[in-house]
Amino acid sequence: MQTSFAQLRGMIWYEFRMHWRRRTLAVLLLAFMAITIVSVLILSSSLTQMGVTADETFRPYISAYAVLAAWMPLSVGLALVLPVMVADTIPLDRQYHVRDLLDSLPVPRAVYLAGKLFGLWAVLLASLAAALTITALIWLVSVGAFDARAYIEMAVVGAVSLALMNGGLGMLAAVGQPSRRRAIVLLVILLAVVLLALPTFMDNWDLRQTYGSQIMNPVRMPILNRYFFGIQVEAGLSLENSTLNPSPELLRDTVLAGFGQVALVWLLAWLWLRWRDGRG
Repeated sequence: MQTSFAQLRGMIWYEFRMHWRRRTLAVLLLAFMAITIVSVLILSSSLTQMGVTADETFRPYISAYAVLAAWMPLSVGLALVLPVMVADTIPLDRQYHVRDLLDSLPVPRAVYLAGKLFGLWAVLLASLAAALTITALIWLVSVGAFDARAYIEMAVVGAVSLALMNGGLGMLAAVGQPSRRRAIVLLVILLAVVLLALPTFMDNWDLRQTYGSQIMNPVRMPILNRYFFGIQVEAGLSLENSTLNPSPELLRDTVLAGFGQVALVWLLAWLWLRWRDGRG
């Protein structure tokens, strides 16, 4: 047991360093920060021209805009771009013969897959914490004080859960691909199926679909809608609209269903590795 935990820690640390060295996640988060900072500066200039200050009167509106400015670029990146960017995580081990080295060592398949997943999650958590903290500080300096509760909710329930769910699914779904190119192509095809064949953007803006179709959709539209529209409704910036402001129960079940999908795909990946190794 102690050996397995030591191997798992080693895999997590290895994956953490590999993701930083590849710079793909850094590029994604830097793009998010650049877009958000530009939005903050534009809004700050507009508010100054209108004579709006971040006092108690306008703080609910400022807080809602703070969430929206961060959520717009971040949500699209985490829901659609991140799965493609991490799809080659496992195929690269085979392409660079790292998997051959690991196969020569007593590393169980479960430890290998868990280390891959938890290592990705660790670097995602560290990256999001840094990016969202820096963005909040820039907002605070440029625009003024805002209610941190909505921002923290967006960061934890929105950004963190979306990153862990879709990042994990993107990595595990490509476990059977022999090269990074095929892994990326597979994820692009899967996303195209989700966007074009399943009710997603065109129909899922209207939350009057069946409950199961909402919580199981990999694009996580209830989470996206919550921080695109729900926060604005609560601040009085938009009219109350129950179809675009998901309930707390719907958000909870969307998150639970997403992590359930990750667990199921992890199990399928483990079974596939077991079958492949047994066949060889």
